[in-house]
Amino acid sequence: MSVRLSHIERGIREHFSLLLIGALFLGILVPPLSDFFEPAILPVLMAVIYLGFLKTDYRIFWDEIRNVRRSVGITVFCMFLLPSGMFLTAKVLLHFLHWNEEFAAGVLLLYACPVAALAPTLAMLMKGHFERTLSALVITSLLAPFSIPLLFFIWQGERLMLDYPAMSLFLLRLIVVPFLLALMTRRFFMPLRTALLPHTASLSVVLLMGVVFGAVAG
Repeated sequence: MSVRLSHIERGIREHFSLLLIGALFLGILVPPLSDFFEPAILPVLMAVIYLGFLKTDYRIFWDEIRNVRRSVGITVFCMFLLPSGMFLTAKVLLHFLHWNEEFAAGVLLLYACPVAALAPTLAMLMKGHFERTLSALVITSLLAPFSIPLLFFIWQGERLMLDYPAMSLFLLRLIVVPFLLALMTRRFFMPLRTALLPHTASLSVVLLMGVVFGAVAG
């Protein structure tokens, strides 16, 4: 049984991109499935981030946070340079393709969002720098309520009205609650961490499939 489970998990890790793409198309083709998963997007994302914090080497994680030059560089690129570059590219395309002006604003909003919650999982699966990606997720999530309105003011000349308390609470729930739960697991439930750790990557992929299902609802 354990050998069969091992083969299944290896297949999930090796073919995670196909599984996520398949989940996307299945969610579109079977609306009741996506409607079922939509209310669970936030708790499932929190579970993915919890697994990430459970796996984290906190010595490396805090070193990444304290590396001011690197953290600032990654943050400036993710929160300002990338969305600005994509916005200007969209404006050029609008001029030649005569698309709706709102398209550029949508591009700006999309790329101004924090680092995706699935980024640490992708870093884990693709042998990237997991702790660095996780630190980027935490920093950009905490800054997003302030950087997004600033970008819109710079490029659109308008004030973006955000519900700051609601957005901040959402991001805190998404990041802080999984972090605290992971710390509690490490401190009081080490057998649970030991049991989950070998399956972190495959469990994260399965959970992210649920997120993809819910994301295409409607």
